[in-house]
Amino acid sequence: MDTITLVENQVDDGQVFLKRLDQERFPVLAACWVKPTDEDRWSLYLVTPLVDEKGAAAAYREAYRILRSLGPLWVTDSDVKLIGEKHHVANDVFEIMRKYPGRTPTRSRRPLLGGISVEEVYLYPPLRPRDPRSDLGLRRLKSPVGQRLHAVDLTSPYTPEEQHAVEQLEAGGMSPDEARYWIWKKREKERELRLIPAGTIVKANYAACWGEKPEDDPNPLLHVEAGDGGHGLTFLDNTVPA
Repeated sequence: MDTITLVENQVDDGQVFLKRLDQERFPVLAACWVKPTDEDRWSLYLVTPLVDEKGAAAAYREAYRILRSLGPLWVTDSDVKLIGEKHHVANDVFEIMRKYPGRTPTRSRRPLLGGISVEEVYLYPPLRPRDPRSDLGLRRLKSPVGQRLHAVDLTSPYTPEEQHAVEQLEAGGMSPDEARYWIWKKREKERELRLIPAGTIVKANYAACWGEKPEDDPNPLLHVEAGDGGHGLTFLDNTVPA
């Protein structure tokens, strides 16, 4: 079988897709185009913790929504394969990243990737390399913190109550997209009311600071994440070391 070449348009549009995922806080730990030996096309593998946290169906719904929002690209829904951090393919992708760190793409002609026979792998460099200085480790909240709505929460199926509300809105003359918007707004409000309680131990990292670096700000803004997946924003002075 002749090798199917990965074209420049696929590479460039894949990068566009990755940037939009990052902007919408859809976490991607690694991304690569893979050409399996027994297939006549390339697939874009994305390693994301959302597969394990929210389930594959919810993760795909959100990824597809973001991809389709970009208009026509050389990346289609059927090209995208989402895998969790412990997937056998992810393990080999992380190994390649450790072997070839840096800010340039990596091409690998290893014969196997996670047990799959492959012809070639094109690995994107990390979009935003993790700065270990941004990680504050575990902190304890002094007062409650409102939860932020996760992107995947927007695409989860309607509850019976929400479906009834959508039907009412559409009967009143709203379009499906307008009705969906108000369901999202209600979900956002409800999430804000579900507080991460005071005393909760959270993972914390810098979200923003006033100055060139966090050390210049006596009270920088933190992003905190609880063990149950709830996450929100608070200031450093609302936390103490755990």
